[in-house]
Amino acid sequence: MEHKIPAVKFEIEWSEGMVEENQIYRTWYEMHYALRKIWRRRRALPDGRRGGYYKTKCKVTWSDGSTYGLRYDIGDSNSWDAVDLGKLIQDEVRFFVERPIWMEEERWLETLRIYAGDGDKAILEQASESQEWLDKYELLTERDMAERFTACAEKAICSSDWDGMEDMYSLLTGGGPNGSGI
Repeated sequence: MEHKIPAVKFEIEWSEGMVEENQIYRTWYEMHYALRKIWRRRRALPDGRRGGYYKTKCKVTWSDGSTYGLRYDIGDSNSWDAVDLGKLIQDEVRFFVERPIWMEEERWLETLRIYAGDGDKAILEQASESQEWLDKYELLTERDMAERFTACAEKAICSSDWDGMEDMYSLLTGGGPNGSGI
C-alpha cells in the first residue's frame, strides 16, 4: 500500500443537524459516525418535516497541516453513502481530473473554465494539481474502512495472541496505519 499523508483532525464546524458546533474528532471512523448520526436524525423526522436537508460544514486536517473544508447537505439523498466524507472529498477533487459520467462534456468544460480559468492550459494545470492532491493525501471512504476493519477482524479470529483485536482497537481509536486510525 502506498504511503499517503494521514488525516489527523476532523471537525464539524456547524450543522443544522442538531449537533453542538465545533465538534472535533480524531479518526475517519469517528467523523463518519458523527455524520451518520446527523443523517439518522434527518431520516427519523416525520415525513411532513423530512423535506430538505441539514447543511453541514466540515473540515479535515492532515498531518502536514493541509486542510480541506466543505459544506454539504446531509439528507439531500436517501442513499446510505450520502454522508461518506472520504468519497465526497474524492469526488469533488476528482471532478477536475475527469468528467463525471452523468455530466455532458460541454457543461463539464464550461464548469472547469469557471474554476480553473479560461484556456486549455489552465484546465490541464488544475487537473494535474488535483491528481497530485489525490495521490498525496489519505482519503478513507466507508468501503476502505470496512475493508480494514474486516481484515483486522479476520486476523483477530485466526490469531491466538489477539494481535488482530489490538489492531482493530488501534484502527478505531487513532493508532492505525500511519497513526491515523480509520
